[in-house]
Amino acid sequence: MFYWRLLAIRLCFVIAFEHVVFGVCRLIDLCVPDVPESLELKIKRERYLAKQALADSDTIMKVAQRTDDDDDDDDDDGEATQVRMRVPDGLPG
Repeated sequence: MFYWRLLAIRLCFVIAFEHVVFGVCRLIDLCVPDVPESLELKIKRERYLAKQALADSDTIMKVAQRTDDDDDDDDDDGEATQVRMRVPDGLPG
């Protein structure tokens, strides 16, 4: 009878220890971020610049269409319109 009781106690210890190890692993997984903070900042900056580029390209297209319409009305003197993109303050670029 002692053998079976000892075997049951050992089995309970192994199961409890296993759950403790899984709990510690889960805790570490929750504490350590998947994406580093510096990379997250770079991703946000890249998204912002992409949105700005899209908005600027829409603006450029509207300006280009207006100048094309104006050129059709006026005599064509051969000069090209220059459009510059602006990087917002506070962003390196």
